Amino acid sequence: MGRAIRSATAASHKRLSLELGGKSPFIIFEDADLDSAVEGLVDGIWFNQGQVCCAGSRLLMQESIAESSFAKVRDRMSTLRAGPPLASRSTLAPSWPGLQLERIQRLVDQGVAEGATCWQPQIDWPSRGLYYHHTAQQRASHIDCGAAGNFRPGAGHHDVPHAQ
Repeated sequence: MGRAIRSATAASHKRLSLELGGKSPFIIFEDADLDSAVEGLVDGIWFNQGQVCCAGSRLLMQESIAESSFAKVRDRMSTLRAGPPLASRSTLAPSWPGLQLERIQRLVDQGVAEGATCWQPQIDWPSRGLYYHHTAQQRASHIDCGAAGNFRPGAGHHDVPHAQ
């Protein structure tokens, strides 16, 4: 489909951006620069509050680095600041209507019921606005890591064995 759209617009010389859709996996192997990988993950999922179809909400890590990588993710999540979207200090903004907040909470609860460990940093939240705490679910099921198309400010993580 993307090729057909690009072919149809090529003669116009207009700039074009195509989105693949879905919730993309973010994969970290043991030879990765872990600090850079964590920054990429944070930018990918929380920059737009999880409201981008290509937000990397499924985090796959090689088993050998899973614990240290997840610790770095938790540390970085603790530095995010909630506030008005146009405030320069805000890295998380309110974005959810009430019904969406309820749906997100149900999905997080479902992940926990299926064995995921849920982690949310303890940060100060504004007294006004509809916020959902940024969340990481460790060893979450594939469906609750975003594959169902839920747009939420969170990431699910799986450990994957070394590929032979």
